[in-house]
Amino acid sequence: MREELNIYPNIRRNIIFINGIQTFNTIFDRIKEQFIDDPEIGQYRDEKGQVVNWATLMSYGYPTLCWTRIMKSLIGDYIAGRLAVCTYKYPNARKIIIVHSYGCYAVAQALLNQKGNFAVDDLIFLGSVVDTNFLWNTIIEEGYVKNVFCYIGGRDWVQFFAYYFAGMGKSGEYGFTQLAKGKVRNIFRTNWGHNGYENGYEDFKKIVLGKYDEIKKVE
Repeated sequence: MREELNIYPNIRRNIIFINGIQTFNTIFDRIKEQFIDDPEIGQYRDEKGQVVNWATLMSYGYPTLCWTRIMKSLIGDYIAGRLAVCTYKYPNARKIIIVHSYGCYAVAQALLNQKGNFAVDDLIFLGSVVDTNFLWNTIIEEGYVKNVFCYIGGRDWVQFFAYYFAGMGKSGEYGFTQLAKGKVRNIFRTNWGHNGYENGYEDFKKIVLGKYDEIKKVE
């Protein structure tokens, strides 16, 4: 059987990283290695000795016309397709998506247009350029996402350019207005810039372990 058609029912957590418009994200590479080396996550095995966590890195290249309507649609569809593959390959896994910058917009578009094709449990937005009024109440009520964590960097100047020059949203500066009865959390990190999430591993680890209440809302 072709590898891409294989199914891995033993995987219990699938941690998915989706970058912004850059082709490679070295910060995500380092965070991925931290998860792999963490004895509570990456090294954990089931009673048969099988690894039960899997990390997936997603990239969509560096589209020079990513701000145009057609490219926004194509990238959203591409991300939706990749998430559908992960849902198929790891059917019993909790899907934890960690996404940065323009990738947040692509995931939001995938949720609006193809949410029935893939599963999401915990969604972590970093430097998000999604509109503050995104329809989380409906999406979460219908069961397509269980939890959203929107990290807001106090020094994220990219938000200004994304809003005024590219027509994107400012949830990475103000957070989301639809909080879906507490399932959407706006988390402020006053010293973070657009790439400040490199310092957020301990928070991400708590989300992976389901320790949501231990995350400070402001820091």
